[in-house]
Amino acid sequence: MPVRKVPPILQTLLGIPITQGALTQDALRQAEGPVGEAHQGLRAEIAREPVIWTDDTGWKVGGRPAHLLAFASFWTTVFQIRSRHRNEEVREVVPADYSGVLTTGSGALLRRVALARVKQQKCLAHIQRSLSEALVGQRAR
Repeated sequence: MPVRKVPPILQTLLGIPITQGALTQDALRQAEGPVGEAHQGLRAEIAREPVIWTDDTGWKVGGRPAHLLAFASFWTTVFQIRSRHRNEEVREVVPADYSGVLTTGSGALLRRVALARVKQQKCLAHIQRSLSEALVGQRAR
C-alpha cells in the first residue's frame, strides 16, 4: 500500500490524524533503530539457511522504477527494494560463498562469476514455460 493512502485509512478506521511525512520520518528512524537492526539480523540469518528461494518484481519508489527482491527460506523472509536488480544486489543477501542451494527463476544474472560456485536450482515452472514457448515456435515452422 502506498504511504500516501495510509493517513486517510488511519483517520477513518481509528480516528488517528497523521501525515504522510510523519509516517515516512518515523519509518526512517525505525530503519536506523530496532527495525533496522532486526532486518540486518534476518539478512545474516537467511544467509545461513540450507535453501533460499529468491524472486523479484517491478516496483516504484517515488514514481521511479525499482525492484522488490524477496529472499525466503523455510523460516525467514527478507525483502529489499533497490533501484537496480543485478548480481550485486542479490549478493547483498546471498554471499558468493553461500553453501546452500539458491532457487531462482531463470536467473541469468545469477550465473555470473561472482555466484558461479553457489549451487542453484532453477524454478521448474520457469523452465516449463520456456520449453512450452520453444515448442510453440517449433510448431509454427
